[in-house]
Amino acid sequence: QGQLDHVSLSRPLRALRAMISASRVPNEFMCPITTEIMEDPVTLADGRSYEHTAIERWLQSSKRSPMTGQELPHTNMVPNVNLKALIEDWRDSQVVMAAIQEEETCLQELSRGEFAALRAQLQGAFQQGDGLALVVEGIQKIYNDDARRRFAHKRQELEALRQHCPVVLKYHGTTHAAAAAIARGGFALPEADGAGDFVGRGLRVFYTEEQRHAAEERRGDLLMFGQAVYVSSDLEKATRFADGALLLCQCALGNVRQAQAASHNLTQGKLLLDGFDSVQALPGCQERGGCTYEEFALYSPDQILATHIVHFRLVRHGERALVAQQVSNDNRTEAGSRTLREVLSDLALDDSAAGQAIDERRSSACKWLGDAARDDQRRASAAFLSSRQLVSQLTGCARSSNEALQFEALRAWWNFSFGDEANQALAMQQLGARFLASLLDSPNASLRLRAVGLVWNVTQHCAAHRELFAEVGVLRRLGDTLRRACSFAEMAPPWGTLQVVLGALANLAMTCSEALARETAILAAAQQLMEESFAPGAVQQQATRLVCNVISRGRVDAEW
Repeated sequence: QGQLDHVSLSRPLRALRAMISASRVPNEFMCPITTEIMEDPVTLADGRSYEHTAIERWLQSSKRSPMTGQELPHTNMVPNVNLKALIEDWRDSQVVMAAIQEEETCLQELSRGEFAALRAQLQGAFQQGDGLALVVEGIQKIYNDDARRRFAHKRQELEALRQHCPVVLKYHGTTHAAAAAIARGGFALPEADGAGDFVGRGLRVFYTEEQRHAAEERRGDLLMFGQAVYVSSDLEKATRFADGALLLCQCALGNVRQAQAASHNLTQGKLLLDGFDSVQALPGCQERGGCTYEEFALYSPDQILATHIVHFRLVRHGERALVAQQVSNDNRTEAGSRTLREVLSDLALDDSAAGQAIDERRSSACKWLGDAARDDQRRASAAFLSSRQLVSQLTGCARSSNEALQFEALRAWWNFSFGDEANQALAMQQLGARFLASLLDSPNASLRLRAVGLVWNVTQHCAAHRELFAEVGVLRRLGDTLRRACSFAEMAPPWGTLQVVLGALANLAMTCSEALARETAILAAAQQLMEESFAPGAVQQQATRLVCNVISRGRVDAEW
């Protein structure tokens, strides 16, 4: 103990670190009999060292070497003083290492004044439209000298390379245990799966049913910008990836590439070739396959320094605290779990089977395709939409007189065409504007919703598609649907329907703004939803898109 006190007090940490051996136990310190670190090593005639008590027991029943199996010329045991001293030095070094790690990485509670100021800042920054409030229960400051050195070195490196390196504060949501692990060891980049893709396997939670529906519809997607650590500018978004803990992070951005759409297989090497060090996902780009809220992707763990752990809970006004519930990927449908031949067989008509059995089998196949398109869109598209036969059969199911089968087929087309321009063109070619418009008059509300969703998808990029829908009277039909939904005769307004209808109308306004400007009832409903404080943010956003596209005659500033 006296020796350790002398070492730890008389030498700087850097010198101590150089003295310490690797944490793996050297093989020569292990007794061959007990496979444990020796405390009293002795040497036999075979030249090997053993734990004293262990070799004594061995020699009571055998005169052969435990290592070579040969008979020993004698059983004299010689204390191995040098080895014992080495083992003791190694043990002491492990104690010193633990002390250094404890000294260099620690979590310290903030003073009362610091805590109150930072808590007020965070709770004021939390913007949420569902009546939720952020309650900060505790904040710990992170001290990690090694992480700070690596961050400072990376920042200097980026400043020398790019002549600038902005450092910004961002949020990263996680669990209490993961936050503590990051405080000790820093962030780590995600690993690619067997196919070379970077799949989002991190924590994804929901606190309300609205959040659950939004998360589950697109669960299991590829990471938006590939192999990176993701941080958010939006505190509310960070809580969607957090179970009670947030990390406040300093981020050295370097040269930032702005993105409006996803780029799933980005790596640091690919980004550096283009002269960038991080990606900024611009907000409000979900219609283009991008992000709803701003986030940043950083491709070196040393670009991020966690400075504080925030322990929080969410509460709904007037209610108790809400508990985070993790979005499960247990039911994720992989496109590779079924072959094209198997799906074609299930979709095929079979004259020998009863009609109901055929429709149930085909409906099940369409549902599986919809699940695969939702969870594994890129691979599902490549595996199944490349088959003309399957596309034809899926289109036939969408036009079936059996509404259950029709619903599942339309859902599959909806998920295939979500954010994918090529699939949108294929869906429009197969289904056509007139057929989708006719579904808007269906007495089946589920079919109407799927049809509106497809109109929203296929009008996302193509002006010609918008003109075709205008020609077949979709503006009037969508207006009727909007007015019915806005009547608010129900206790719970159909927010999902309103979001999809407004999104479709906002897309159509990019080409048909003059026609929509004459639809005063539609614009009045949209303006009402823009101003309603109780309307979800997603509904208000689509209402705002519609009104702005009409005002600007479809010419939207890219920075709006």
